[in-house]
Amino acid sequence: MTESSSHGDSSRTNFLQLDNDKSLHKKLCNMLDRVPLLQAFGHDEIEHLARYCSAYKVATGVKIFAEDTRSTFMCLLIEGYVVLMKGGKQLGTVREGRTMGEMSMLDGLPYSATAISAVDAKFILISREQFDLLEQEYPRIAIKLLHAIGKLMSIRLRETTNLLVDRL
Repeated sequence: MTESSSHGDSSRTNFLQLDNDKSLHKKLCNMLDRVPLLQAFGHDEIEHLARYCSAYKVATGVKIFAEDTRSTFMCLLIEGYVVLMKGGKQLGTVREGRTMGEMSMLDGLPYSATAISAVDAKFILISREQFDLLEQEYPRIAIKLLHAIGKLMSIRLRETTNLLVDRL
């Protein structure tokens, strides 16, 4: 394991990047294959997508991203769980196999909540830069990923709308 360089992104200074070797690529493929967001992806698509991802681990209590800060990455949580906070209140948790940060990866706007690791956690990170490369080199896979993210955000919006209606 090596400590991640932040590449101008101070939120990543407490991330430890998992060593990038051939065995990691296979592990990345296995991890990606378990993510519900990617259930419609075939083996070859997962193989290609894994080349555009990075794997990290964080200790308990690490802020993965902060509400109202700008960054351009999304995370696919592989191990552990993360607490989401907004305005000092807990919104919920992100469990293994789930994603967070998709909106900011796509639109570049600040994160709408803070994500803090509740236990030691491992995740796959996809930055906007990595996504842009994927889009140039494998546009069909990028479009498929966009469709999956769009569907996920639609489901979350419907759930939020239902919660809101219940409170009115």
